[in-house]
Amino acid sequence: NDEKLHLLISAFRLFLGTRFHSFKDAFLGFDRDKDGVISVTEFVGHLQDLQITERRMDGEALFNHIASCSETGYLTMEDFVRWMSETATDKGQKNYESIDVDERAVMRKALLQLCERLEARCLNSLQMFRLASTMPRAYTERRADIYSLANPHRDALVTPVQLRRCIEEVLGGNPSPREMDALLSFFFPQLPLEEYRSRRDGDLEHALDLKAFQKKYHEMNKLLMLSEPSKQQQQTQQRQQE
Repeated sequence: NDEKLHLLISAFRLFLGTRFHSFKDAFLGFDRDKDGVISVTEFVGHLQDLQITERRMDGEALFNHIASCSETGYLTMEDFVRWMSETATDKGQKNYESIDVDERAVMRKALLQLCERLEARCLNSLQMFRLASTMPRAYTERRADIYSLANPHRDALVTPVQLRRCIEEVLGGNPSPREMDALLSFFFPQLPLEEYRSRRDGDLEHALDLKAFQKKYHEMNKLLMLSEPSKQQQQTQQRQQE
């Protein structure tokens, strides 16, 4: 269905944006037989190898979404670059028109530290959700109120301010402004940039319920696992050079 395809597109864009240095590198990573095109079998098989999706039909749906002429059964470099260069509007996904290596490193570092701190405190994603969702929905200012001292929506939702307070006050995290921005953009992709530093949640428009939070947590773990082989490969190359 459309919702599943949107989630798959978001996961695939995020994987490409954190794994490859350029559009060309991303294309060559899927062109396994180096013949200049990516066949549907090649594409779906590599998606399954990477555990981005286990279902062939989902992989084929993603292939058809990218290909300019899916009937040929092949993706060209032009197809791939065109798709990656488009402004991604589905689900408020970021525009990966340029893939910045430094931004990817910031995102990976921030997600890895958050994941480690959460797993040190919680046994599963449900406990993680409760840890964040019970936080007050505003920072305490000169005058405290119900939003800064309590949570009228206890256990129901996680808002951007609640996530920030949970990271800073409960988990003991001290992410840099760029790292916090990366975390907010990951969990709340539709959140306007001007609200990243908000001291209070004005509404619940961008809040995550339990199901949405668990999807994000699963996506975070998958992203960190997918980036690990690249790290291991670099270590192997360094040992060979030594």
